[in-house]
Amino acid sequence: MISSSCPSCGSPISFRHGSAPATVCDACRSTVVRELDSLVVAGRVSAFSRDLSPVQLGARGNVDGRDFQVVGVLRKAREDVRWNEWYLSFSDGTDGWLGEGHGFFQIFPDRPVPVDVRPERLGPGGRAELGGITWHVIEVATARVVAADGTLPFAAVQDTPTPYADLRSVDGSKVGTLDAEDTPPSLWAGRIVALTALQMEGLRALHGWVDPVLSSFAGPEVTAVRTLGCPACGASLTLRAPGSAVRMGCEYCGSELALDEVSDSTTASVLEAREAQVFKLRLPLGTRGELEGVQWEVIGAMDRYVVVDYIEYHWTEYFLYNPYRGFRWLVEDGRGHWSYVKPMPSVPASAGGRRARFKGRTYRHYQGGQAVVAKVKGEFNWEVRVGDRAGTDDFVAPPYMLSIERTGEEVNWSHGEYKTPDEIAEAFGVRLGRAAGICPHAPNPYDRPEQSRRAWTFTTLLLLGAVGLFLFQAVTAADDVISSSSWSTSGQGEEVFLTEPFEVPDTRRKNLYVEVESQLGRTEAQVQVALMNTSDGSTYLPLSTSDGNNASGRLYDVTPGPYVGRVEVARNPKVPPLAGLKSIQLLVVHDRPWRSPIFLLAFYAVLAPLALMMAKGAFETRRWSESDHAG
Repeated sequence: MISSSCPSCGSPISFRHGSAPATVCDACRSTVVRELDSLVVAGRVSAFSRDLSPVQLGARGNVDGRDFQVVGVLRKAREDVRWNEWYLSFSDGTDGWLGEGHGFFQIFPDRPVPVDVRPERLGPGGRAELGGITWHVIEVATARVVAADGTLPFAAVQDTPTPYADLRSVDGSKVGTLDAEDTPPSLWAGRIVALTALQMEGLRALHGWVDPVLSSFAGPEVTAVRTLGCPACGASLTLRAPGSAVRMGCEYCGSELALDEVSDSTTASVLEAREAQVFKLRLPLGTRGELEGVQWEVIGAMDRYVVVDYIEYHWTEYFLYNPYRGFRWLVEDGRGHWSYVKPMPSVPASAGGRRARFKGRTYRHYQGGQAVVAKVKGEFNWEVRVGDRAGTDDFVAPPYMLSIERTGEEVNWSHGEYKTPDEIAEAFGVRLGRAAGICPHAPNPYDRPEQSRRAWTFTTLLLLGAVGLFLFQAVTAADDVISSSSWSTSGQGEEVFLTEPFEVPDTRRKNLYVEVESQLGRTEAQVQVALMNTSDGSTYLPLSTSDGNNASGRLYDVTPGPYVGRVEVARNPKVPPLAGLKSIQLLVVHDRPWRSPIFLLAFYAVLAPLALMMAKGAFETRRWSESDHAG
C-alpha cells in the first residue's frame, strides 16, 4: 500500500495496489492519478453507496488457489440497469475484476487480450470469434461510470460513455466482456462464480440476512431496508433492495418510479403516474421463503401476458432477492402452477428451431410470442415499464423449462423448474389453492419412476404366476385321453353314434375335457353330445353346440365309473341332402391342464403397463394441444 495526500483537499489517500495508477479520495471524491513523481486530479466521481452489496473494500477471497483482496470498485450503468465492478489485487502481484450484476458474480482473474472488433459491430443473439473462442453475443450497449471508490487501474471519469458487449462462450464455460474503453478494444474472459465459492472473508453484514455458508463479516451491520415516500401518492414505501433496484411500482397507486442513489440515500421520481393499476399478489411483497436451502424475499412482481388468437393469457412473475445470492424468479401461470426460475450463466447448445440442449437434456420448443408487461409492483433491478415487450420462446423437458427473452439490446436465457402449489405454500408460509389444467413443463403424473416400478412389478408377478401355474399343471395334471372316436355321416336323417365304453378313474381330480369336431355346418345339422354313466344312469352335457358344431367344454367333479359317449346328429329337413360324407370326432380327456387362467394372468400382466402407457400418452396429448405445435 502506498499512502499520500489528496492534491485537491489534502486528505490522506492510499493506493492499495502497488501498480495501480489511480485512487478515489474519500473526502472530496476526486480521482487522483499518479504521474511520475506527482499526483494529478483527473476529475470527480460520486460516492459509492455503502449498502449496495455484501462485497466491500478490504474483503478477501481465493480463486483457483490465488488469494485476492478487493481494493477498488466502479459503479456502472446503462439505460436499463446498474452494476458493480470490483477491482481485485492478487497476492502474486497481478490484478483482476469481480463483476456483480444481472443476478450473477463474474470473476475475471486474468489480463484482457486486445481484439480488432468493436462492440458496436456485434448484434445480440449473434456469434463472434474473439480471442480464439466462439462467443454468443448476449448484450450490446453503452455504459457510464456513476460512482467509484478505492484504488483503480485507471482514472475513473464520471458519465463518460463506453460501448461494451457481454458474451457467453458456446461451450458454456466462459463469460466475456468486450470493452471499447481501450484502443484496440479489450476482451476480458472469465466465468460465473458463486460468492460462496470464492471463500470470501470480510463481507458486509446486512441486517436481517444470514447465509448457510457465508459467515465471515467485517464492519458494522448495515440496515438493508429503506423507506421513502411515493412522489405520486405520498404513501410510505419500503425499499428492500436499495442500490440494486432501479425501478419500483408503487404498491398503493401503481405509479412507475425511477430510483436513484445519492450517496447512502435513495430518491424516487415519477416516470408514469397511474391509478388503480395495483394487483393482488398471492405472495405479498416482503414475504420470505426458503428454496433449495436459501432464503429469498419477494421484492417485486409483474403481471405479464401474451396474445394468442386475440385472447390475453396472463401470468405473474415474482422477483426474489437475497443480497448474498442475487436474484431469482417465481412464476405463477394464472392456473396455480409455479416455476422456480434462475438466470442462466450460459447459452444452451443447439438452441435453434424446435430443440435445445442443456446439461445433457433435450428440450422441445413449446411456445413463442410477445410478452407484454401489464402491471408492476415493488422493486426491480432493471427499468421495467408497463407496456414493455420482449420476444419469448419456451422449451420444455418436464419438469424443466428453458426460456429466452429478446429485446433490442440483449438476449436473456433462464432455467425454470416446476413447483407444486403445496411446495410454494410450505416454503413461503402461505395458503394456495389447487392447480388447474396442465402446465407446459409439469411432470407427467403417469411417468413417475415409482409408478412404472409398481406396474412392472405387478406385471412380473403375474407373469411369474402364470408360468408357475403352467409348470405346476404340466407336472401334476394326468392329461390322459380316455376316449377318442370318429364317425362319418351322410346327413340323410337323424343319427346317433356311441363311443366304445371308457372308464373315468377314481382320483382326486375328477375333471374331464370334452371336444367335438365336425365337418357339418350349423345350417346343415346340429351335433349334440352327452356322456352317460352306465352304472348309475347319470348323464352329463359337457358342451353347447348352439352356435356351431365345433366346440369344447369341461366337466368338474364327475362321478367315477364306466361311461359311454353319445353323439346325436339332428338333421335340418329344409336343407338339401349332403353331397358326400361328413366326419365327426369326439375326444374325452381326463385331467387336461387348464390353460385359461394362464392366458388370463398373462393378459392382466400386460394390462397394467399398457394402461399406464395410454394414460401417459393422453396426458402428453393434452399438454401439447396448447402449444404452437398442436395437431
